[in-house]
Amino acid sequence: PSATDIRLVAKKLTVSTRVSNELLADAAAVGDWVIAEFATAIGEKLDQAAVNGDGTSTYGGVNGIAAKLLLSAGSYHQADTDHDTFEELVVADFLGCVAKLPTYVTSPRWYISSYGFAQSMQRLDLGAGGRVSFENGTGFQFLGYPVTISNVMAKSGDQSNNVMAMLGDASLAGMYGIRSAFQTKISTERYVEYDQTLYLGLARAEMVWHSTGSATEAGPLVALVGH
Repeated sequence: PSATDIRLVAKKLTVSTRVSNELLADAAAVGDWVIAEFATAIGEKLDQAAVNGDGTSTYGGVNGIAAKLLLSAGSYHQADTDHDTFEELVVADFLGCVAKLPTYVTSPRWYISSYGFAQSMQRLDLGAGGRVSFENGTGFQFLGYPVTISNVMAKSGDQSNNVMAMLGDASLAGMYGIRSAFQTKISTERYVEYDQTLYLGLARAEMVWHSTGSATEAGPLVALVGH
């Protein structure tokens, strides 16, 4: 075997807002609510970068998995002609991904948006007399594989040449590192002239998709691409 260095260069993500001191005095829970919203915002931004990043500053220079899989023909299956929306996908489109998945991926799962899941997987399963449900408390399944919902992935509309779903093991395809966990800072001085308190949330993290296959061989993640 041979090894390759994977370099993670931490990117800083920040989010901030100003809150009137009157509001903080009258509703003490506002501060906790702001911090919870910050954590949600930063988490969503990291997810967006991991999936849809195009290498620009908008995504902190991160190249997301969707773009990388589209550059590796061996790692995607294109749906049948005119199957470019979730409402048009058929079982054979998904089976094309199953057929391409390497045998060394021993714990594969589907990755798809909630819209895509409802309009394709759930529709197909229920239409065939099956059931999409939480089997034994393990979550949704389709074609025998567990389903992970990711709402930063493709949703409604024309998805020609876009990644609509993925099958495989993301932990084998990429690496995610947190240099500084999510934290908050509060300043009562920054906007003292407005009698406002500044809330700042920040985190330092990075993600690299290092194994996405090639033009002829599939990697540990296989994408279903609209046609």
